[in-house]
Amino acid sequence: MYYGALLHQYGKNVFYYKYTADNVRAGKQKFILPLKPNSKSIYSNISLLKSFDEHFLAVILQDINPKDIRIYLKHKKILELFRDLLGKQISLLVKSKRPTFLQSIYGGLAQHIDGNSSFLSSIKK
Repeated sequence: MYYGALLHQYGKNVFYYKYTADNVRAGKQKFILPLKPNSKSIYSNISLLKSFDEHFLAVILQDINPKDIRIYLKHKKILELFRDLLGKQISLLVKSKRPTFLQSIYGGLAQHIDGNSSFLSSIKK
């Protein structure tokens, strides 16, 4: 279902980009985009599916890659609300040991990926 949804979205994007490019190439100054794509073409190949897998791994692992996040706010109340709502949870996660941290972040997801938790053990390694 996940790949089906991605391929459906990809097909819609291909239609709209092609429709726009064709109208721009034709020299039209104004044109109306249709609300729904009128093309039923399905775009799928092994390279596209492999790309989805690679993107999935990059997105999953970005949560544990060290990075510096800076947030600039004009309203301090937003930061105080964030701290009050999530401050204790984030603090506990940051102070926890590595296996506990990984279990809390990826434990629920690992259940859906595979039943024998090899995904989680691979992440821990």
